[in-house]
Amino acid sequence: MRIQDLVFVGLNGRVATLESSTGETVWEWRAPKGTGYVNLLVDRNLVLAGVNGYIYGLDPKTGDQLWFNELKGYGLGVTSLATLSGSSSQPVVLQAAAADEAAAAASAAARAAEAPAQLPSFARAMERKQERQEKELQYQTGAAQAEAPKPVRAGAKVGRNDPCPCGSGKKYKKCHGTNA
Repeated sequence: MRIQDLVFVGLNGRVATLESSTGETVWEWRAPKGTGYVNLLVDRNLVLAGVNGYIYGLDPKTGDQLWFNELKGYGLGVTSLATLSGSSSQPVVLQAAAADEAAAAASAAARAAEAPAQLPSFARAMERKQERQEKELQYQTGAAQAEAPKPVRAGAKVGRNDPCPCGSGKKYKKCHGTNA
């Protein structure tokens, strides 16, 4: 089979090769990293696949992954590929980037539209949680109060002008009563 007889298709993080005369699938490959738009460039004996900023080198006849480069520090997005013998179509890349951006915006809009509908149920759940916590606290406080021992008083209360019970001979207000 000649490379010229193959059609390379990239979609949603996957690459497939079809026989151009029959349309039958020759091989399939799935990107280990990255999803979404796949930019393909066939250059002699190598298929370059750009998937959300990750670059893969594939064997065009078998689909085996020959190499991988995540291009650290470049970020993620639609990839533009070029070699001396060819390049990815700039209008197609721009169109794919716009489509990815539109899909992300639509997804964000859908989540934003759902948020007000979910707010009342979230508020009710928070109110129920707070009520449960208050009841638990009341139960714990009530149990603690029931179990707390009453203070025991030994004898009559000492007056300010009475002698201090420590035995110093001073009045209580001048001895231990200064901090009371």
